[in-house]
Amino acid sequence: MLARGTAALVTHRVRFEQRVLGVATAERFHFEESVAELPKVGDLAGPMHSKAAWRCVTRVERAPAAWNLAALVKLEDIDCTYLERDFDAEVAALREQGWAR
Repeated sequence: MLARGTAALVTHRVRFEQRVLGVATAERFHFEESVAELPKVGDLAGPMHSKAAWRCVTRVERAPAAWNLAALVKLEDIDCTYLERDFDAEVAALREQGWAR
């Protein structure tokens, strides 16, 4: 039981999903983490240890019960088709930061 005047810190386990789009291929990555509050569509979000990988939230969905997660947070795609971005470098950077396929 909590003492009067104290509040419990509630965290939610979420799975961030990130797609990297190339000219002929696309790869999807994910990272699971606990967050204090669920992000909303339009928010800038991502794993706390990797602020460089934060993107705009495009969708927040209910995760399958078997995953034991509060939500599935889909982030804006990293588009390497039109911009001057290197697909392999973007994929390598996400892997280096702990994102899984």
